[in-house]
Amino acid sequence: MTLAAPFPYFGGKRRAAPRIWQALGDPSGYVEPFAGSAAVLLARPPFKGRRVETLNDADGWLVNTWRAIQLNPDAVAAAAWGPVAEIDYHARLAWLQERRTPDLVAWLEGNPEAHDAKAAGWWLYVLACGIGDPFGPGPWRVVDGHLRKAGNAGRGVNRELPHLGNAGRGVNRDADPLVRGAPWRTVGTFISLEGCRPGSFAVGCAGQQPERGAGHHPYGIFAMTTIATILALLLFPLILLFWLTESRQQRARRWRRDGWTQQRIADRLGCSR
Repeated sequence: MTLAAPFPYFGGKRRAAPRIWQALGDPSGYVEPFAGSAAVLLARPPFKGRRVETLNDADGWLVNTWRAIQLNPDAVAAAAWGPVAEIDYHARLAWLQERRTPDLVAWLEGNPEAHDAKAAGWWLYVLACGIGDPFGPGPWRVVDGHLRKAGNAGRGVNRELPHLGNAGRGVNRDADPLVRGAPWRTVGTFISLEGCRPGSFAVGCAGQQPERGAGHHPYGIFAMTTIATILALLLFPLILLFWLTESRQQRARRWRRDGWTQQRIADRLGCSR
């Protein structure tokens, strides 16, 4: 049984996971130093026997999120819930960045059950709304309770519009369930873990393999149609210009290459053979 990653992640390899496992085969030991959403490990094909699988990540907020999902999934879902709003996005991103210090990792390392469910929900919200990696340093910081542009130094944030396009990140639109018929489900910008009991391992709550092809929506068709229309509009003047400037001799040679007979070319040009 394979599982889907429970949240989007910059650099995640969910779509490439089947090819990765096809290349790796069935190793007895698997080590992933930068786990992220663990998309590759969760997509591992079924196997029999014992395997050693090791995950690691140095991002304190990411580790806090996995731990909070395991220990307090309802609180995480409640904090992650909400409409996509630029103000909420920047406020939560700035709050998280201000607290991304060495003390965060030390706090997590000091107690195996230490976690902040509210921070985990806000981290998931920012990750789902952001474009690319939203946690890069920027000039915007919280000063006296207000988000101010305070220069390039420090742990500030970059202001940007929320992501409104891909599956599971938009406004007022249900995303495809990560696991069909299982309690993992993304709705709008939050992850619902209905059915997971406190203390259960988060990814263990999923029930079956996600349905292939889920998540296709008309935005992709619209984009392809728009691109095709733009290309047609750009190419039409060039084709028309080529046709108007082509000489009779060039036209005759082109028709000859296309297999026209000399008589047909003469009749078309209104001249004798």
